[in-house]
Amino acid sequence: MLAPDERPEGTIRVHFSDNTYKTLRLTYETSVSEVVEDLCKRLSVGGRHVEPERHQLFIIAPGSQALRERRLLRDDKPLEIQVKGGSKAFKFLIREVREEVVVEQAGEGSEEAIEGQHVASTEKQVTESLPVPVADVSSTLKTGPLERLLEDGTWYACTAILDTDHLWYSHEPCGVEGGRGGGMACLLLFECDHVQECDDKLSLQVLSKGVTMQFKARSSQERNNWIVAIANQAALLKERNILLQANRIIAGVEQQRSSQHAARLEAFGKLEGLLGASETREMFLDFVKRDYEAVVQWQAAVAAGEQLRQGGNDTKDCADSCANSATASASQASGSWPKGLELQDLLACLKKGEPGRREGAAWDFAEAQLL
Repeated sequence: MLAPDERPEGTIRVHFSDNTYKTLRLTYETSVSEVVEDLCKRLSVGGRHVEPERHQLFIIAPGSQALRERRLLRDDKPLEIQVKGGSKAFKFLIREVREEVVVEQAGEGSEEAIEGQHVASTEKQVTESLPVPVADVSSTLKTGPLERLLEDGTWYACTAILDTDHLWYSHEPCGVEGGRGGGMACLLLFECDHVQECDDKLSLQVLSKGVTMQFKARSSQERNNWIVAIANQAALLKERNILLQANRIIAGVEQQRSSQHAARLEAFGKLEGLLGASETREMFLDFVKRDYEAVVQWQAAVAAGEQLRQGGNDTKDCADSCANSATASASQASGSWPKGLELQDLLACLKKGEPGRREGAAWDFAEAQLL
């Protein structure tokens, strides 16, 4: 993966589906494609052949399930992504990617009742990378009656609603008749630090940004259901934000790379930019040499044709042949070279790094006629 003269600039740890991993030494320019090919080569032992085309590299949030992931593109740079996102923010996973298979379960009993909602059960086995899943924002995850503990130590009955991003609860009664005029308040699940059970079998505590709120359910089973639902959704949101952060990092890296490519392409429109890259400089210098040779051949053919025409009618056919040769040479040349400008002088002018070479007739000719 690294050339003999390349030195590694960092390491990444790539996990496999069985939770084993390999530590790879990379440079910032090492691509996902190179990582996948190297790992597949290591796995191809004992007559087993592992195809790189059927494997993909993913980033997943620590402890997330299989679908909370993002597939990296083949030209992404894993070490660069890890440095920008932090080695503990996510981990790399390589696995085989098969064709998508969708199996729908239908028929009697295919609907499952979840907290008062009827949701059709659909089983999907998708190995291709999918968007980070969250609960359906158009539905409520859980709702039901609870009691909330106030600061004065009294309890009041409230309605609690858990959706994808919030835990809603109704305010305490207000007014003499106990009417509800305060509406609903909420806790942001992303800010939820911990959900735990209390000493009694009915209460639960929600810790969010240093604030502790205590609720009481009607049964211990209902209390446990609320704890699991709140904790799972809060963890899912945090993992989603980690992956969104990784997406932003990758998008920033890709934007920076595309901007660099665009700047290089724009620089190639000028002679200085064309000579700044070794590959384009060698191509341009080779073109200059061939153009000079074509001009020399054209000048020699023109001179020979003039001499033959001065020799009389017997040499007319030879003169026409020289004229055709001169035309062919002229078609390969970009234009007439300035008088007195030799190839070596122009090459010396174009040589990279010499001060004062970017001025004068030679440089102007190369930029105006040869570029």
